[in-house]
Amino acid sequence: MAVSQFTVYTSADYGGPGPLYGNGATLLSLYNQCLVSGYSGKAAAGWTKMGSAGSVINDSGNIGIFKQGAGCGYYLYLNDNQPDTVSMGFRAAWGAGFKTMTSLVAGTGPFPTAAQTAAQGGTGGYGYQKSNDGTSPRSWQLYADASTSYLFINDGSGYYGAYLFGDIYSLWGSSDLNRCAICLANSDRGAIGLLNGCLDRQVTPVVTTVADAVGLYLADNYAGTSWSMIGYPVGDPGRYSGLMSTTTGIPLVGSIPLPNPMDSSLYISPVWILDANWNVRGRLRGLWYPCHPMASFSDGMVISGSGDYSSRQFNVIKPGWGGGVFLMEITNTVEIN
Repeated sequence: MAVSQFTVYTSADYGGPGPLYGNGATLLSLYNQCLVSGYSGKAAAGWTKMGSAGSVINDSGNIGIFKQGAGCGYYLYLNDNQPDTVSMGFRAAWGAGFKTMTSLVAGTGPFPTAAQTAAQGGTGGYGYQKSNDGTSPRSWQLYADASTSYLFINDGSGYYGAYLFGDIYSLWGSSDLNRCAICLANSDRGAIGLLNGCLDRQVTPVVTTVADAVGLYLADNYAGTSWSMIGYPVGDPGRYSGLMSTTTGIPLVGSIPLPNPMDSSLYISPVWILDANWNVRGRLRGLWYPCHPMASFSDGMVISGSGDYSSRQFNVIKPGWGGGVFLMEITNTVEIN
């Protein structure tokens, strides 16, 4: 099986982007330095600014694009020009995925679509909550390789919002139609009680409204006949159980005592992605969760695997907005199509 390794970038890195602030294009700078240019001690993840027409699309007006350096080769569009400074006092940057982009204002195959963004019920766009004011610094962690990036932003109260753009591990294989996904948060998330931005929460297709989903979108349906489908992150039970009928979902965390009394082991689960038709599309690359209570883990601790996982290590990030625990794989063992 082909594998990769995420580079871990943080707001504490010497010579790096530093913390996020509500004012200014700090998120655009973060992505430029981590994904495209690199900085002292950290190489870039291998993304580019190359447009679909073969020419570089430069940032303008605090707006930029980022093309995956591997995998599907799709685009993350980012508007960090303070498009929303009203909702809940948050300074949000707006984002979206596109299959192609020939300029900052021209692209095809958006995910989410404008209609899906509007269905979230907020007054603003759909993207990243940077800070609840213009001056308070927010710490962050970014895990990225050339095809996938995960950004975790501490909201100042100890909780992490989680943002994904890039490839999942597809059960279909290397087909572009089944790999690219995006997870963002509505700028009104706190005001209207949405779960989006909660990549640490299990929500199955029994949740029928966009506003109750977690803000995860797949670029295509599995057949490639339509684009921008809602995705549903679930643990192992969620792949087959239609009993999880709550519209608020359940956290990605477990109840098994740690260690498990029978074998003194720690158990983890991958995060699977379903679509609205209960098709199991694949797994989130390098993102796992523990099958044990949240109190068993500390934010920032490192877990070393054993047995079948003896070559793997995981960073703990907790708690997420959805009340769960993230385990980010930090070794050269992250599966890739």
